[in-house]
Amino acid sequence: MLAGNELMINDWVMYNPNVFIEDEYEPTKEWFPTQINGGEDIDLAIEGCYTPIPLTPEILEKNGFKYMTDLWYIQTKELKPIQIVFKETNVITLSINCTPVPINLKHVHQLQHALRLYGIEKEIVL
Repeated sequence: MLAGNELMINDWVMYNPNVFIEDEYEPTKEWFPTQINGGEDIDLAIEGCYTPIPLTPEILEKNGFKYMTDLWYIQTKELKPIQIVFKETNVITLSINCTPVPINLKHVHQLQHALRLYGIEKEIVL
């Protein structure tokens, strides 16, 4: 089963700007989405500044996936059809070029990893 839990450069995550606040009276700042840009960001991930972004139907729709009876579908520019099937167990079947792969795909960065693994250049939009 493909996992892809570790963060990589260009992965989308939520940034918590409050991790290093030392003054208890400093106002809490809003979390915001950002992309991992390099090694320094990976260090911040180790410090707990980032959290994965859950993969939702809304994010799939924003990225061109169409809902078709129990699955989400997109045709990529590489002409590789991608199907994503949500299951009650949170395990998702990802099919690329009609080859199903059981995958534990719960977060945006895991979808990014799966697409990269199959050589699909797809910029994810949040």
